[in-house]
Amino acid sequence: MRHSKVHPLGLTLFVFLLLLTAVAYFYVTFGSEIVLSTKRFLILAVGIFALSFTFANAPFVLRALSFSRVSTAMLVSLMIIPHFTIIKYPFLKFFQQTSEITISFDLESGNLKGIDFDKLKFNNGNHIYKVKDFDLSNVLFWQGKVTERAKFYGWLPVANGTMTVDWDGETTTVDLDGSYFSLTSTYTAPASFIALTMFLSFVNFFVVIFLFMAIYDGFLFSFNPKVSRIFLVFLLIAFSGVVLLVQVHRFRDLENVLIINYGWHEDVLRGVAPNPWQNRVLAEWILNFVVKRLSYLGISEEIFYSYLLVRFIQNIFIFFFAYLYYRKTHFSKIHALFGVILLAGSMINLTYGEGFFLNTYFDLIFYLLGGLLPLFGFVAWMPILMFFAALNRETSGLMPVLAIVKGLFYPASRWKLWMYAIWALVVWVVVYLGLRYTYPNQPIFYYEGITPGIPLLFYNLTNPYSFYSLFVTLGVLPLLGLIAVFLKTTNEYKIAYFLIGGIWFIAHLFGGIVAESRLFLVPQALLYIPGGLYLLKNNKQKSDIV
Repeated sequence: MRHSKVHPLGLTLFVFLLLLTAVAYFYVTFGSEIVLSTKRFLILAVGIFALSFTFANAPFVLRALSFSRVSTAMLVSLMIIPHFTIIKYPFLKFFQQTSEITISFDLESGNLKGIDFDKLKFNNGNHIYKVKDFDLSNVLFWQGKVTERAKFYGWLPVANGTMTVDWDGETTTVDLDGSYFSLTSTYTAPASFIALTMFLSFVNFFVVIFLFMAIYDGFLFSFNPKVSRIFLVFLLIAFSGVVLLVQVHRFRDLENVLIINYGWHEDVLRGVAPNPWQNRVLAEWILNFVVKRLSYLGISEEIFYSYLLVRFIQNIFIFFFAYLYYRKTHFSKIHALFGVILLAGSMINLTYGEGFFLNTYFDLIFYLLGGLLPLFGFVAWMPILMFFAALNRETSGLMPVLAIVKGLFYPASRWKLWMYAIWALVVWVVVYLGLRYTYPNQPIFYYEGITPGIPLLFYNLTNPYSFYSLFVTLGVLPLLGLIAVFLKTTNEYKIAYFLIGGIWFIAHLFGGIVAESRLFLVPQALLYIPGGLYLLKNNKQKSDIV
């Protein structure tokens, strides 16, 4: 698509519709907090049209208007949707769930005359109804739209009989004894509203990503390399802070959560924690050092700020190493940034409040470094890296496979890669056994009493939250990686995808809680995100992986 053939007015109207749809997403998501009068709507529409005209005629947008950039923006938007789409319960009544409540009475007198219903109320979230406002017969019925939470409550009248409430198929019967009664029902957003939000979100991300690409190409490339590098550093540090702020915001009682985590931390330091946590000591040693330094400086709430500081520094390392990893696997700068954004989205959407399990993020850092060492030709450092990685988490034992897979396709350095990979495995075994010798006879922690193996596999496969957690964390990237395997990737990536990804998934299906989606950040960063990025590449481009 060449911009010289695009009619300015047509392009303006097209951009206007895109921006209007993007604004609709924000209104659907946050509209309950916005008062949008007719006057404000008209001003907003005029402003959007003016902005559309400006963008549609901006030189950097016209230069970026090509099929490859448009298709890239669309594909990246598809990848991002599961990670960044905010779906709230609709505040517009048209999209709200419909509820039915039937209240029936079984009275000795046979009718409701003389019974006081003034203190019984029904709140559907939009309006509070008094039962006396209903059509008073022995069976009261209400049907209508409800918000995310509806409540039937109040003081029961005193009478000889019972009241039965049938609310959306759930039945509750109580005696009319004058006691306080409360019944609450919660609702999720309808599937039609979720689909609409996802579509509006897709358009919103498409606009943002395309403009980002246009600005990136139009302005950043005009700067000298030093300025571009400074901007990149600023961008990655900003990502680190934003991810941390979002994770903090998701916790209403973060301080209490961290106090509980700190209790586990102290158990590890005392050598009384159950396995496998007792043998994950590196993160706890680092946290302990930071807590002592902040305490020495006289900072109050040093535990809280120590967790935040360590997580912020971890994010910086993760995003810098991830960017380097994607660049060294021959992705362009803009594609590498998209990879970092996708990884940030995965970290934001972790479930079970897992944003502050420090050893998980150190594990990701070590794996990214483990992937970078062969790419930079520093594989001799892998045994040293493995020493620290094994102190952090036993899952690091798969790291040498990165070098082994690479050795399959580089005959000139094959034996060097394999030799240091074997030495790294030896280091892992020594550290693993050494930790168990240092902390012997520690009890094994079983989640809800479920033992690893077939019982845990059955739990993971029958727990619906397992699949929900994986989707909001990994999104469609594992599927896109699989598509890339059969379309355009190297044999190196194909083996890594099935060997490393397969071992990781099987190990955690039998030995971990799949709903704890933080456990899958490593294959997400090393395999699935590069798989998605492969689909953005020109067919003539080749990439290394691991």
